[in-house]
Amino acid sequence: MDNEELKYWLAFTKLNLFRHKNFLFYKKFFDSLQSFWTASISALTAAKVTEQLANNFVTQRKDINPDQELDILLKHGINVLLFDDADYPKLLKEISSPPLLLFYRGNHEILQQQLFAIVGTRRFSSYGKQISIKLSQEVINNKLIPVSGLAFGIDTLVHKTCVENNYPTVAVLGSGIDDASIYPRSNYRLAREIINNNGIIISEYAPETEPLKHHFPARNRLISGLSLGTLVTEARQKSGALITAHFALEQNREVFAIPGPITQSTSDGTNNLIKLGAKAVTNIQDILDELNIPQRIAIQKTCEVVPDSTEETEILNQLSTEPKHINEIASACQKSITYINAKLLLLEMKGRVSNLGNMHFILKV
Repeated sequence: MDNEELKYWLAFTKLNLFRHKNFLFYKKFFDSLQSFWTASISALTAAKVTEQLANNFVTQRKDINPDQELDILLKHGINVLLFDDADYPKLLKEISSPPLLLFYRGNHEILQQQLFAIVGTRRFSSYGKQISIKLSQEVINNKLIPVSGLAFGIDTLVHKTCVENNYPTVAVLGSGIDDASIYPRSNYRLAREIINNNGIIISEYAPETEPLKHHFPARNRLISGLSLGTLVTEARQKSGALITAHFALEQNREVFAIPGPITQSTSDGTNNLIKLGAKAVTNIQDILDELNIPQRIAIQKTCEVVPDSTEETEILNQLSTEPKHINEIASACQKSITYINAKLLLLEMKGRVSNLGNMHFILKV
């Protein structure tokens, strides 16, 4: 598509007055997008546009300059997928309100692969961290592409797990995707790593669009809409992750949830989803069976952890897949916390131990 037509797609998207089905219907009445954009009220009503919508359009388009929108896009080197494009994600076309245009940076070809959403709370527990990393790894092992929202918490864990495994991931933002607009700012480097690792960041919002509060619920419909199913790993009762799950239900997509301890508020949302009919997940096979996807790898054996010294053996013997605080480890080994901390750091660097935060550690399998 040439830039002359693209600038009007950008202008219509920025205006955000027309739903996609109506837009595509009205578009057929005009020789070009330019003639649609510049049409008089009488020409618009002749194209079946309601009089009120026609008046709103003619009034509001005065504040938008198509050439300026194109200049902004080109300045930031951002790519676009139009609803009419063959490469526009097929699953996303099926939802009730797909965006007319997707802005993206990275490898858009992965949007044609089997995508799977993993979302959760911003403030996770050690259990939530452990299970989110574990399930993300299993999703990767079975060649599904994880989708999440680049938000604090579980979203960040999902994307980081992909990057650390040199595996692509899809990050859907509620802001522009130019360098200055990426949100949250603390994940700017992660966004760059996703792009550089054959992944993609996408948004329905034009470059230089701020991360406004109402953008994020709208963003969540894209996370679920792109995906075969949505897994909520940990969520409070009013978590934004539950909005994504509800969108998935409305879109007739599968919803999965990890059961959690009933004593933890961070599991209230996921446990309630299961009561409402979401598929309870304890391993990747639960997801593959429900989606009717053949398991792509054999069930992996737990990696044998071979220590390099008797001191490491002593520490590893105190660890399992259940989190243990450093104070307990030091007490059991009858060593100082400083000594144990140094050894744990070394074991973590060797890939044998995982630090879950708050000084809790587990064996890495």
